[in-house]
Amino acid sequence: MLPGLHSFPMSVSGAPLPNARLLSRTFFPDRDYENQEWTLVAMLWGQMASHDLALVPMVQIEQETGPSGGKEKETGPSGGKENKTGPSGGKEQETEPSGGKEQGTGLSGGKEQETGPSGGKEQETGPRTEGIQCCSDDGESILPAQLLHPACMPIYIYREDRFYSAFSQHCMNFVRSMTTVGQDCKLSSAEQLNEVTSYLDLSPVYGSSKSTSDSLRTLYGGRLKASRYKGQQHLPSVQNKTSRCDVRNSSEACYSAGDIRVNQNPQLTVLHTILLREHNRVARVLCKLNPHWDDERVYQEARRIVIAEYQHITYYEWLSIFLGKSINEWGSNLVLGLSGARRGTKAPGSGGASILRKSSKLVVVIDKETTLSTAAILLALFATRVGRGKKVGECVPATLVAVEQKDVPATLVVVERKDVPATLVAVERKQFPATTEYRGELVTDGFENMDCGAIQASREELESNADQGPELVAVQGPEPVAVQDPEPVAVLGPEPATDQGSLECQTYINKYKLLNDGNSYSYDYDETANAATLNGFTAGAYRYFHSLVAGHLRMVTEARDTTNVLRLSDHFNRPEVIRVRDNFDSLTRGLTTQKMMEADQFFTTELTNYLFRSTQSFGKDLESIDIQRGRDHGLASYNDFRATCGLSKATCFNDLKGSMSRKDIMLLSRLYEHVDDVDLFVGGVLERHTDDSLLGPTLQCIIAEQFHRSRTGDRYFYENRNQPYPFTPAGTTGSISSVNSHLLCSVANLGGDGASC
Repeated sequence: MLPGLHSFPMSVSGAPLPNARLLSRTFFPDRDYENQEWTLVAMLWGQMASHDLALVPMVQIEQETGPSGGKEKETGPSGGKENKTGPSGGKEQETEPSGGKEQGTGLSGGKEQETGPSGGKEQETGPRTEGIQCCSDDGESILPAQLLHPACMPIYIYREDRFYSAFSQHCMNFVRSMTTVGQDCKLSSAEQLNEVTSYLDLSPVYGSSKSTSDSLRTLYGGRLKASRYKGQQHLPSVQNKTSRCDVRNSSEACYSAGDIRVNQNPQLTVLHTILLREHNRVARVLCKLNPHWDDERVYQEARRIVIAEYQHITYYEWLSIFLGKSINEWGSNLVLGLSGARRGTKAPGSGGASILRKSSKLVVVIDKETTLSTAAILLALFATRVGRGKKVGECVPATLVAVEQKDVPATLVVVERKDVPATLVAVERKQFPATTEYRGELVTDGFENMDCGAIQASREELESNADQGPELVAVQGPEPVAVQDPEPVAVLGPEPATDQGSLECQTYINKYKLLNDGNSYSYDYDETANAATLNGFTAGAYRYFHSLVAGHLRMVTEARDTTNVLRLSDHFNRPEVIRVRDNFDSLTRGLTTQKMMEADQFFTTELTNYLFRSTQSFGKDLESIDIQRGRDHGLASYNDFRATCGLSKATCFNDLKGSMSRKDIMLLSRLYEHVDDVDLFVGGVLERHTDDSLLGPTLQCIIAEQFHRSRTGDRYFYENRNQPYPFTPAGTTGSISSVNSHLLCSVANLGGDGASC
């Protein structure tokens, strides 16, 4: 590896960064807290999306000659050109060497060559493959420097490690990702390869190269190859089972699909099978409707429809679970700002105090003496600036304005303008003079008794006078000021302001606009958008979803009773279990009933101690690997990503007190020399979640940016009307609206009354 180009990151002091295993054990213990709202389907769908976006090969030895020698294989197994031509989805893309596209490890993605702590040769997608060995055969030590391959960056395991010390393990194998020169063919900083397309195009099902795609097709009826077992379609079998699966005998199942990670865990294999069945179902329907179509036309059209279903679920059902509805729903992610002056002082204008808060948390407290018309106009002001939203009764969006009756002068809960997230951009700003108070009937019984007609009348008046600067509300400066702001705040109160007072309405909207209003298509394809998979996404932010993984999988009957529980580490790369009895259907029912784990800093021990253990009593630690992989890919620090996402950059550990717990800040300060050293994965996992998200603001920012690019940069995204053969909203309303329940209930043959579907 070239110093300065491929070297591992160091502390700002020049010292090594903290040990990855030590960080994992300190911050990511094993505790089981279930998410009370979402099932394992949500976790699994995220894994499919991860495998769709990236797959990074590890450096390998083509002809093994010992730990210190060997010819490195620098080409991945897929390579070649992606087959995406014709009316089904037209984009053709070379496997790209750079552009920041790479893939996550473990259950969020990853064809990573990761030998076990004992030094055994295995990959994260299949055991016992030939690869580079960085540890001694017994796992008790790292190989001597003279025998260590340049791609080795093993993780040292301290002798005080409570788990691995019981097995005398002190080395966890880690091989660096394969890199290439930049697109200008000049030596530069390392660029990791991505072996799959960086679009959400179901490459795990259809493949990322023409050769892979062709190998999966029957070449008649537009269908994909399938094996039959007990009268049901299953994935086709792979020829060389030992290269892909941890089989114990030749009769065990081992499957082939568009992605080599298909056998990684039973749940993933089940979802692959469901999507294969859906393709063949659609192909059969198309054949009946269009008997004159040849195999190629049927295949491409069926593929295009299934990809559209998949994209729709991803953006309209799955994504909002993690990012939060406020960052996804059109019209419900606005932020409003008010500014004003003390009575008798000159209005500060644009330089004045700002009142900015996410609309879902903006609270207006109405005094008993406040007039109905004043309150109505203020509420109408918010309502007209928002458009669509969830209503209180039929008048005002509840997600925007909550009203509480008090006997004290009204105030607004505020934050400063500088604290508005960078994901929000100002789209409109208006100032209105507040020379007098708008008078009318008093509100005596609280907001619930406000008349909708009065509010609507106030809204109409506001709109009709918008260009004339209508008389809106009194602007006062209460003592003391509500926040530590050099300027006063605007207040809704019973007294009028002087003629110098003003009201400013600043409208912000999330710049991603990940979704439209649900009634039409987005049509926002941008030919200049770079749809490449971001390094910070796949080697950092997206790995947080490993915390969602359940260590034990429930087998559920049609009556929705749990009859058995599978230990996850017993079935890594061993899909045979899904063929036993009715386990396929039982596992699928489990996906729809078993809760996923909470998105937090706790990870199942099946991932942190037993990953790909095969027949051993121990495995690897995926979270140590996640931290090490981020360093391997040269990711910027958590603090740098904070700044990129519009949060304040910390100058010391104490500056993080608003983002994470004091305990975690204390531990970070003990393990890292400087706040600029904190790894993205570590800092991102420890962040407090934003209001309606399962993520903290930094990871939310990175993941939202990725999915924004993945849609706007995809010319063949199903909502884009400018592709050669576009879908139309009218033509897809019925077919896509209930696709998720259709896949799980009909295609997967769940049975029962369907209540859990």
